Amino acid sequence: MTDRVPGLQLHVVIDESSPPIERTLSVPADILLSDLHQVIQTAFGWQDRHLYQFSVSDTFRGQRDFTAAESAAELEAEDASHTELVAVAGWTGAVLAYEYDFGDAWDHLVTLVGNDPVLPAHLECIAASRRGPVEDCGGIHGYYKLIEALKGQQQDSADAVDWLESVSGEAATAFDAAHVDVKAINQQLTELARFFWRPALSPEVIAAVVHPVQWLLQRPMTCAEK
Repeated sequence: MTDRVPGLQLHVVIDESSPPIERTLSVPADILLSDLHQVIQTAFGWQDRHLYQFSVSDTFRGQRDFTAAESAAELEAEDASHTELVAVAGWTGAVLAYEYDFGDAWDHLVTLVGNDPVLPAHLECIAASRRGPVEDCGGIHGYYKLIEALKGQQQDSADAVDWLESVSGEAATAFDAAHVDVKAINQQLTELARFFWRPALSPEVIAAVVHPVQWLLQRPMTCAEK
């Protein structure tokens, strides 16, 4: 039997979504916030086109912000790629705010709901409700306007169909705001876990890859090349 490692179960809901657009996720406790960003992106079907930010608030230090390494300095935030989830939200009831796309402002409320051990290098969506919103549609209120327009009962319905199909590549006839495919999410999370925890290359493999380059750099130059 495979030994389990410390784990955390998270309830993630998009703020102001009604009915709630939500996911319950199980992750290793030591997952980096930058990797949790990728997990949330996958779970909700986001495309990772925009900046993101985690915010943690406590009574001792006030609000702390964590974002991608390449934008941390610009946003005066801490580097999410150096911060483990358990370090900032490792107790039941802890809450993080995760904002994706500072223009549309997709705010996600992340609440720690459990700390059951998990399999090593394992990510899982335990439960889900409703598909994720469409990227770049104008935030949660813009998304609800899009849903209504796609029902074909508004003056701008044809424009909404054209926009959805041209921007997202989705067929408007197949759009179903209530549907979510948990199996597909977990297949993607499995691939993501393999990427996060891929085994290090052995010295022998590294040497085999580097050897042709070393030979090329070290070989004597011919007269023609000089």
